[in-house]
Amino acid sequence: MAVRAGRLGAIYANVSGDEGFVSQAPTVPDETYTRYQIADQSMRYFKLDQGYTWAELESYTWAEMESFYWIEPEDLAVWVNGSLVTSGYRVESAGGVVVFDTPRSLSDDVRVSARYAVVEQVGGFFDWSMDKALAIEEAPEFGSGWRQRLAVLRDMSAVATKFWVSDGFFEGLKNMGGLVIVVLYVDATPGVLARYEGYACVEGVTIDTPRDELVRSRITFRAYGPWYYREG
Repeated sequence: MAVRAGRLGAIYANVSGDEGFVSQAPTVPDETYTRYQIADQSMRYFKLDQGYTWAELESYTWAEMESFYWIEPEDLAVWVNGSLVTSGYRVESAGGVVVFDTPRSLSDDVRVSARYAVVEQVGGFFDWSMDKALAIEEAPEFGSGWRQRLAVLRDMSAVATKFWVSDGFFEGLKNMGGLVIVVLYVDATPGVLARYEGYACVEGVTIDTPRDELVRSRITFRAYGPWYYREG
């Protein structure tokens, strides 16, 4: 797997503060019928401060939910064939994907109710590096005679380089504290858009001023939750 030259990365953010509510968009499955993604690309970045079930919805079907057009719950809910499901899946908020533990069928109608952030591209970069880390703690077993360790926390960070601009998004300190969406492009299969993407916080910005070259800035991102590898 090599880096995709000339198209290396993009940064998106909820600059306006606007939000939306997706409650009727069908999700489209992959060939395994385990991964379903929101069809509308503008609705794919779910807010992170919402839950995964809404107990008050359990007595409703999807059809009944649609009739209450004024209801916009704060919690994320997954519906299969009109009924609320509360287990057997996980949600990838960055990308608007629902991943089921077991395959669904061709006839299944999978839908999602969720609040999403309205994002726009605020920057790009021409090279990047990514570090994956795993925190290990000792967990010795009595009588074993060997040190034993247990993985307790996972982490990921990325450093990206872009050309510096005086009025750029990251030149304002207020923008460093918020969440952004980072997309790292890679070259996997010809004709397939492969990338890592996920939510991140800006940990730091370094400005380099080399002689007789354009001024560059290096931005360090720290993952906020999991990042995902995707193709397509």
